[in-house]
Amino acid sequence: MVSLKLQSVKYIVLHHTATHPDTSVSAIKKGAMHWLDQNERLMYFGSGYICDYHWLVDQDGLTYKGQPESMVSFHSGNNDINNQSIAVCAIGDFQSSGMNVKQFTGILQTLMILKKRYPKAIIIRHRDIVSTECPGAQYPYEKLVKFMTIQDLNPASWDFKYMVAMLFHGQYAVAPKIYPDQPLTRAEYAVLKSKENKWV
Repeated sequence: MVSLKLQSVKYIVLHHTATHPDTSVSAIKKGAMHWLDQNERLMYFGSGYICDYHWLVDQDGLTYKGQPESMVSFHSGNNDINNQSIAVCAIGDFQSSGMNVKQFTGILQTLMILKKRYPKAIIIRHRDIVSTECPGAQYPYEKLVKFMTIQDLNPASWDFKYMVAMLFHGQYAVAPKIYPDQPLTRAEYAVLKSKENKWV
C-alpha cells in the first residue's frame, strides 16, 4: 500500500477543476484519482485517500477541505512534487473564462493562510510542473502573486474581502503597504460622495 504521509511542504500548487463552475465538491471528491474505481483506490491507498486536492474554492469564495494537509494528494503528475506540496484548486474552467472577485478573494485568503503556515513554500501553477493548461490561461496567477506581497492585508480581518474587492477592481493601487486602518478625512469623503453622486 502506498504511503500517504506528506513530507515537508516546499510548494503550494494552483489548479482548476476544468469543470462547470457549479460542479459540487462531493462530485469532485468522488472523482478523485479518476483512473481508478473506488475499490481499486481503496486497495492502492487504503481508506485514507479523500481527494486529489487539499483545498477547493468555489465561485462564492467558500473554501472546502479535501485531502488533509498531513497527507499526500496525487494532483500534479509528479510524485516528487506531490510528496512535498499542498494543492489548492479553484472550481471552474479558467481556460475559457475569467475568475470573479469572490472566488479570487477565497483563493487569496487560503494562500495567505497557507503561506503563514508554510512560509518557505513557493506558489506555482500545475503547468509549471508538467505539460498542461491547468489552471487555465485566464487564471489570475500574476494578480494573486502580486496581492501576496501586500504586507498589511490581513486575511483574518473583517474588512479583508472589501479591501481585496477595491484592489481587484483597481480602486486601490497594489503596494507593499496599503494602510487599511488609515482614517478617511472629511475632504476625502466629500470627494468620494461627490463623485459617486455626480454632484460636481
